[in-house]
Amino acid sequence: MFKHRALGIYGSFLALPLLAVACQSNSNSSPSSAPPTTRLRLESTSGVFASAMPAQLKATFAGSPMYEFGASLSGPKGDSWSATARLSGDQILGGHAIVSAATGGNGTARIARSGSEVVIADSGVLDLQLAGGKLTGTVSVSPELLNGAISGDLLVTCWVSAAELGKEAPIGGGTSTGDALLLDETMQTASCAPLRALAKP
Repeated sequence: MFKHRALGIYGSFLALPLLAVACQSNSNSSPSSAPPTTRLRLESTSGVFASAMPAQLKATFAGSPMYEFGASLSGPKGDSWSATARLSGDQILGGHAIVSAATGGNGTARIARSGSEVVIADSGVLDLQLAGGKLTGTVSVSPELLNGAISGDLLVTCWVSAAELGKEAPIGGGTSTGDALLLDETMQTASCAPLRALAKP
């Protein structure tokens, strides 16, 4: 089943807490509910951050390819840690990305921690290894309270034109059927096939 294009990665990560709440609600409705499985973990000098949601890598092929990474985790004191980054094709194919931390701009990572105040990295690097639906990495930035080692599951999605999939999509918002983006769930297209090694063990 092919799905229509969702929000960009920044919008997607705004939705992560809502998804987590929904998952928790469904779990609590079961008499034999168990604590949610930790799928992503960051060990920092100030404590352990965890998430029941995996990190995400979204590939979009509409004109120039775009690869967006994101992760959002909760801390022990009600605070949160997050990272978003745009990666290059070479980094994706190599399964290794070293991205400079900055407050904005393409090819950089935005790393932040939110609690009583918001702290954003202004220098340093995010170093990620991506393979087989998993990620490991280190965060070495300034301020140091954002630093740590991250590991866990990686969800890879790939979006291509309806034309490349050979499918028809409803016309909406002035977008032609051929230009509409669809999720290639099996990564069967020429654009998505190289991502299989990142997505599956």
